[in-house]
Amino acid sequence: MARKKNTTPTKAEPSNISPASSQEQETATYRLYQGQLLAEYEDKTRNALMDLVHQIETESGTSTKGSQKDDLANLIASYAEANATKRELSDEEVMQLLRSVRDKFRETVEGEAGAKGTAYGKLLSWYGRELDKLAKGKGKKN
Repeated sequence: MARKKNTTPTKAEPSNISPASSQEQETATYRLYQGQLLAEYEDKTRNALMDLVHQIETESGTSTKGSQKDDLANLIASYAEANATKRELSDEEVMQLLRSVRDKFRETVEGEAGAKGTAYGKLLSWYGRELDKLAKGKGKKN
């Protein structure tokens, strides 16, 4: 017969769930999920961006290196935010922007067979350049 182990409670053990680090709190995806990113836009618009970010983070049909999925999701959220604020886009214009990003994502991921580099790497490079253009004031005007 096995002996019962004494299970008297000791000090409470710290939870495995830790609050978000300050570095994580600064990411666009974190702010998006907290409702801070594009807060002045309709729920429908923010939800469309959340869906796109989720699709990027969970895509299984392509290979990635390291944290490319998280990096791209964060970059896309930053790109949408920069476009919305710098270009003062309406809800419908942001939705149109998100549709174009989703189309480019899908086209790049599905068209990667035999291509050099990863689809995520290509998208990171492209949207990184686009975000730099916006920061320098050279973004597309409507």
